[in-house]
Amino acid sequence: MSLTRPFAEHLTPQILKGTGSVEFVDESGIHVIDDESASDVTSAEDQSDELWSNDVSAPSASVAKKRVYVKQQSSKPKQPRTEQLAEPVTTEKSTAAVLLCESLLREWKKTDIDEQQCGKFSWNNLDSGSLPDMEPSGYFELFWNNELFEQIKTFSKLYATQQDPRSSFDVSDDELKVMVGILLMSGYNVVPRRRLYWSTETDVRNEMIASAMSRNRFDELLSKLHCADNTSLPDADRFGKVRPLIKRLNQKYLDH
Repeated sequence: MSLTRPFAEHLTPQILKGTGSVEFVDESGIHVIDDESASDVTSAEDQSDELWSNDVSAPSASVAKKRVYVKQQSSKPKQPRTEQLAEPVTTEKSTAAVLLCESLLREWKKTDIDEQQCGKFSWNNLDSGSLPDMEPSGYFELFWNNELFEQIKTFSKLYATQQDPRSSFDVSDDELKVMVGILLMSGYNVVPRRRLYWSTETDVRNEMIASAMSRNRFDELLSKLHCADNTSLPDADRFGKVRPLIKRLNQKYLDH
């Protein structure tokens, strides 16, 4: 079993410096390791290899103590920490050293992205002067155009028929646009329950939503809303029901 991060953080200063004492708790109780006790345990230099060759199924406390004792052997010449980090991780002993050193704090810097990163992407060379003068809804309809709403309408009517062959459900493109607008508005004008947008209470009622579409009609459209044919969904695709919508929007994003 490997050393845990809190345990490694507690041991690192003493092990790296070779001073002080360490106290840790495991299943067998409290263990205190100081300079004197460590030297007593590690006095037999030739026993270090035997300690590291023990069965891996030994309790975690004993493995941890063995790692500490080997690290604190005084007969070996001390090496700079940088050299210890440079050693290849080929044995359990070197793995323990890496685990202990990984507990040191990392320094994160906030810098700008390299300008060369922008060269990996190709952008449409459009400046503000070349953009058409349209209302915000016009820019929105560049992506959510009539063709897309026609597709949603087709799949929604198909789903209603699949549920009930006698269904007379129908919807227009304008109603779908209003429904999408209500969904967008509900993202920033949040109420505890969706139906409160049509409430008579002034603190939750949204007059723009209530006057655009009735509550029952919105619930009916939302219950039938579909972007794909449920009978021909791709296998192993968790986004299969919205995959046609994603593909069309991605293409529009690339076009504009």
